[in-house]
Amino acid sequence: MHMPIPSRTKSLLPVAALCCLGIIGIAIVSTIVLALIPIYITAKSVTVANKPNSADTFYLQYSGDANADSSVTGTVENLSDVGKSLGFGSDAEITSGQAQASFVRRKRSLKFQRQKRDLKTNFLFLCKHKYKPTCVTESCRSTSRTKFITRIQLITSFPSFSISIRSGGVSVTFSFALQFVGFILAKPIGFAGESSTFQFVAIRSGAFNNPLTWAGGIVPYGSCSVVISAGVTVTLAVPALFIRMKKCDIYGSLALGSGSSSFRFNYATTIIVRAGGAVQDLTSNKNILIPASTFITVLSGGGFCAAGTIIQAYSSAGVGKSVTRTSASGPFTCGILPSGGLLSYNKVTFIAIKSGGFTAGSTFLGGLPPSSDICSGGGCGIQIESGVTLSTADLNGKMSLQIDEINVAAGAFFELGTAGSTSGFKFLFSIQLNVLGRLNFVGSGGGILIPSSSAFNFFGGGSFTSIFASAFIQVFSLTTGLSIGTPKILGSSFTGPYFITISVGGVFLISVNGVGDSDTTTMVNSATTGLMG
Repeated sequence: MHMPIPSRTKSLLPVAALCCLGIIGIAIVSTIVLALIPIYITAKSVTVANKPNSADTFYLQYSGDANADSSVTGTVENLSDVGKSLGFGSDAEITSGQAQASFVRRKRSLKFQRQKRDLKTNFLFLCKHKYKPTCVTESCRSTSRTKFITRIQLITSFPSFSISIRSGGVSVTFSFALQFVGFILAKPIGFAGESSTFQFVAIRSGAFNNPLTWAGGIVPYGSCSVVISAGVTVTLAVPALFIRMKKCDIYGSLALGSGSSSFRFNYATTIIVRAGGAVQDLTSNKNILIPASTFITVLSGGGFCAAGTIIQAYSSAGVGKSVTRTSASGPFTCGILPSGGLLSYNKVTFIAIKSGGFTAGSTFLGGLPPSSDICSGGGCGIQIESGVTLSTADLNGKMSLQIDEINVAAGAFFELGTAGSTSGFKFLFSIQLNVLGRLNFVGSGGGILIPSSSAFNFFGGGSFTSIFASAFIQVFSLTTGLSIGTPKILGSSFTGPYFITISVGGVFLISVNGVGDSDTTTMVNSATTGLMG
């Protein structure tokens, strides 16, 4: 039997139904929200992955053997081709590339000594990872990077690799045998870029091929000049210098050939060792090999190698003439002529090998003309080689450099004065002129003014010529500038033996047969006259 539902209860049923519907609605909404949370979290992960990541960029470093031409510093241009050749595929791209010249020391067997090369060109490529459109999580991208790096590191060498390098404004393509060096996240030292001047200054002691040795962090390369600062020692612990070092100014020290039997300059160079500077010979056999057209001069107070060091000319035909150092101290000069001949002097001496002016670098061996900064420390000599005409027209009638000796070889010509000038030519320092060739006075008038303690020696075969017959020599005082005694008329020409010596007091001692031949000596008394030039 069913009991009837009270009327009050009937009034509560709609409320209960609404509550149930509310609970069901909340449950449905909660389910929907919970279902959407992973979607929103995934969307947030996409945003994070698209942000720049430090692991997306990286460097790859390679190194290749080079010769003097391909050992260059510059910018790599064919980046797309390089990336393809390295096996990048679609996983990465090269955004920039740099080539940096360098060299290393390598152990050499005697059998292959001449085949090994120490010049290197190092390459640094800045790269960026690339990802597939579906690879959006960091986990996916990390896996992609790892696979790419592993694949790249498996290929350690490339026998022939073509790279285009822009250096000094010129683009050239070279072929290298590349070796993989490493994968790195930060740019290493030793890639400072091109030099703007090609003059490299050593600022701290160290190895020649250490970037930290050099101002700007660039190891010398190409056709360059080098300066070694005072107090700095640069060590070339290799058997040879392979770069084209046109000039080296040494105020500190340059140590050559540590651990090698000899040291060889592969290309002609000009080396100036200043006061306080030194070249150290660290070779076991005390042997320094230099090619044709090399010029080495050591100023007073400088040093070159040691007593017993052999400086020897060499060419493709083998070794040639040599000179053995009897002392490490300067002054000293050694030059290898273009012909292979060797000249050496125990003083600073400039060697004229091509007809030209006195101030022109092209006139002299090593491209180095006489200068006041070199000659003011104790005087310099000049050697004029056979077949060469050395002109003083660019000196404007005055030898203001401290040149104390000039040697005119047989077949050589030394021109004093300026064509068309009547003011003559004046030496401001005592001079000894040794003539086996010819001395030409080319002025239209005047004479040759020289201080006391000078000498003009015309040996057998040596001669003098002048375009006018009244050319003369006049002695003057360095202290007062006044002329001493009467001039000695030289005439238009004569041939030696003929020797003119001027004493400290300004007295001419003239001999036609030989120095000190009293039977043929004429004395000219000294007396102060007027002011000359």
